[in-house]
Amino acid sequence: AVDAYIAVVRIGRHYGTARTMIDHLVGIACIAIGTQSAFKGVYRYDYPEKELRRFLKELGALRGNMPDYAHAMSSERAFGLGTVDDIMRLGPGGLRMSMPMRAERLWSAPAPLQARLLRVLVPDRTVKKDMAKFYDRTIAAGKKPFYPAGAREEFLDRCKPWNIFARLLLPAVTRARVEAEKCRAMLEMLRVAIALKMYHRDVGVYPDGLNWLIADKYLKAVPADPFSGKPLKYRLDKGEFFLYSVGEDMKDNGGALTRVADFGMSADCGFRSKLPPAKKFKK
Repeated sequence: AVDAYIAVVRIGRHYGTARTMIDHLVGIACIAIGTQSAFKGVYRYDYPEKELRRFLKELGALRGNMPDYAHAMSSERAFGLGTVDDIMRLGPGGLRMSMPMRAERLWSAPAPLQARLLRVLVPDRTVKKDMAKFYDRTIAAGKKPFYPAGAREEFLDRCKPWNIFARLLLPAVTRARVEAEKCRAMLEMLRVAIALKMYHRDVGVYPDGLNWLIADKYLKAVPADPFSGKPLKYRLDKGEFFLYSVGEDMKDNGGALTRVADFGMSADCGFRSKLPPAKKFKK
């Protein structure tokens, strides 16, 4: 099971570092599918300590080369600007459904006149230049932490009102950034979950806080939450433990988790498991 999951992560990493945004998202999906299954497997079965340590080591080696949003957008930039060129060469017919209704009268003119009017109002070079700036901003944003408040709102405000290409792409590229950060968070939480399992095997109970994993040398440091920049959240409550990230709304919702298929911004993302009966302490 460990080797199968590592293979899935490697496949996801391979696709996630390919040339287009679609490949990037396929890679993230592969990793996300395996992460949930791996957590359930680790907590359902009593894996030998040797296998848990190997699994933790393998994940540590993979974490530095996950699908990178900025890299994906850099590759997508050349593809996207070429697409803009193709659409603009088609003339206004390709844009008709995206234009405001008040411009409908323009379409009663002959096609050559339509194309000339459109290019006078918004020249091809102006559209392409603004799209290039749009891609450059997405790449620059991808290289910075996700969590500064207001970054996404500022990004939206900088899109030109007439640049329908950028405004159509913005929801997709924003979603891709969120899923990339969620992929990183889930991988880090799987590492912590394995360390918690090892701690429980040795001590007989789960720790009160993640710092105990560092003190007992299961982890070198508590991983940071990509959505907040702070350590991942962990708590014990009524026979269950919660290990979670604050998610894209950047607010701690107490470990209220959502399903993988859901896209609600109000929920956290992570793992939740029932606590097994406490074991006798091993000296």
